[in-house]
Amino acid sequence: MVDPGVMEGLTRVMTLNMWNVGGPLDERIREARLWVEMLEPDVVCFQELVVREGDPATHWGIWDGLGYELVFCRMIPFGDAGDFGNGIVTRLPVIASAEVRLPGLDREENRHVQHAAVTLPTGQTMHVFNTHLNWRLDEGYVRQRQVQAIQEFVDVTVGDVPVGAQPPVLCGDFNATPESAEIAYLAGFHTLDGRSVAWQDAWRAAGSGDGLTWDNRNPFATKDHEPRRRLDYIWVGLPDQTNGRGRVLHARLVCDVPLTGTYASDHLGVMAEITV
Repeated sequence: MVDPGVMEGLTRVMTLNMWNVGGPLDERIREARLWVEMLEPDVVCFQELVVREGDPATHWGIWDGLGYELVFCRMIPFGDAGDFGNGIVTRLPVIASAEVRLPGLDREENRHVQHAAVTLPTGQTMHVFNTHLNWRLDEGYVRQRQVQAIQEFVDVTVGDVPVGAQPPVLCGDFNATPESAEIAYLAGFHTLDGRSVAWQDAWRAAGSGDGLTWDNRNPFATKDHEPRRRLDYIWVGLPDQTNGRGRVLHARLVCDVPLTGTYASDHLGVMAEITV
């Protein structure tokens, strides 16, 4: 356990796809909550949340009573269970939020990127973005359009990052491996439509091992008979060259062992420690 509050000079950011209401939901919520209690992340970007507005229900039990605030991005209604979408959960003061729908295909899936601006103990603003891209293996061409739209949203929301400011953070389930064009584009290794960008891949910067977040040692993943791969990412803007804000000091898998006997999700999560 770490001391409450943001560690001096450091913030902890976590991302996890919660697999909506699949599997043994109550057990999975208890498992995810235990991880949050143990790690005490300052910001958690969840994908596939199911909540009921105004009523602490479904995934709310992961963070309820722990001092976190939810910024929810509703994508579709989810039957009688509530609303389905993505959420940024944080114990830092939220000063602004927004969302935009991403390009996709003409079917029931709605994909969004959401934004929350939070105030760090340093007084700096950190812009946090959270997303979940199309999942089918053969839809890389859709994901390429989606990462371009995400970058446009970041550019409009953040603008030119001033010297000395905290770089933005982008988290989510990108449903794409590091060698794919859409991920290589974000990492600065590939161009799309004549444009290139550059984010730090937290795992590449400070992780150890392959960082697989879809792993068949997890029985919830095994049932889909898909290959093992890294799908979930924390991206950080390039570090400030005057003060080092935005350096990724550590990156690790989380929710990667069943503390209570049940995995929290069919995905494993990622946490990064970032200088502020």
